[in-house]
Amino acid sequence: MMPVFSSKLGLVQGMFILLIFFSFYGCTSKQDLIIGAVIPLTGWGAYYGTSELHGMEMARDEINSAGGIHGNLLQIAAEDSKGDGKEAVTATQKLLNFNTPLAFVVSFAPPALAIAPILKEAQTPFIYDAYIKSPIQDNPYAFKSHFDPEMGCKLLVQYAQQKKLHKKLGAIFAQIEYNQICLDAAKQLEPDLNVYWYNFGDTDFRTLFLKAKADGVDTLLILGWENEFIPFFTQKAEQGYNFNILCGTASECISSNTLKQLSTSQLNGVIGTDFAAISEKPFVKQYKEKYPGASEANVLAAAFGYESIQILATALNACSQATKECLLNQLSLVKNYPSVLGTHGFNHQILDVDTNLYRFEGNGWKLIS
Repeated sequence: MMPVFSSKLGLVQGMFILLIFFSFYGCTSKQDLIIGAVIPLTGWGAYYGTSELHGMEMARDEINSAGGIHGNLLQIAAEDSKGDGKEAVTATQKLLNFNTPLAFVVSFAPPALAIAPILKEAQTPFIYDAYIKSPIQDNPYAFKSHFDPEMGCKLLVQYAQQKKLHKKLGAIFAQIEYNQICLDAAKQLEPDLNVYWYNFGDTDFRTLFLKAKADGVDTLLILGWENEFIPFFTQKAEQGYNFNILCGTASECISSNTLKQLSTSQLNGVIGTDFAAISEKPFVKQYKEKYPGASEANVLAAAFGYESIQILATALNACSQATKECLLNQLSLVKNYPSVLGTHGFNHQILDVDTNLYRFEGNGWKLIS
């Protein structure tokens, strides 16, 4: 018979071996890596947020089908911001409480402004696609993508001056931060620019056109979204005004949805600023095959969603352990990743994206050399 103390020793040794086994198994077990998405899935911005989510999902599927990130699958947890700051706060808190995302992707200025302090406190990095820069101020966790209104508006006004397109320049602007940025940049070149403000979300421009015409304005600068540009151009045509138009971004300004409602003769000559042309990229072909009828604005939104996930995945791949701290450190270093927009990574927390000028001719945008 085995002595009692020997059997106890064997039991302890066995438990110790099992403990080592489960500890090792726990350290090497695979887990889903969650990226939170706070984007407009309903309301005026749904055309953008839904397309952006589709682009994020396409990137996720590519990454997971290639083995994921160190064998871990990437997942996206999306909540509807409705393009509103308060709704975005609720959506963000829900994701933080129930999904513990490693990072977030956020659309539009009001949500980005509202949740920036929350994610800073939670020490969670996030990429936001909006025109404004203020969320990155004193916030190392914020990374900006999308259009730079300061640079874009300078390009537009400089071109108008060089080509002598105007005698009197005016601007029709929604009362929102990115338009103030645009205005400040434009006034450095055109101090006497006339400004006609409207409340963000309004789409009746008739009175503003009338005021601009009465003031002798012959060229208008406007920055906005597809849902603003369609009534803008429709009402301009209905009233018979022949203002020269400088707009950003081009893909939002005149899209295939705009062309369904207006003739190309009513749009020819519009000057727009936008990102590098992406129509020939494989991603765009795949997206349009999957989502037939997608407009240029839809495609661009999807491209930013795709880009954000590829950047986050590349940063996570550089981490031996998937932690927020490592992800934050790597985001500033990421340079080489699958890019649709031809971006070059973040420079001082701003995504380096090439911006070009285009003229609308015939039935599409032509690059201005």
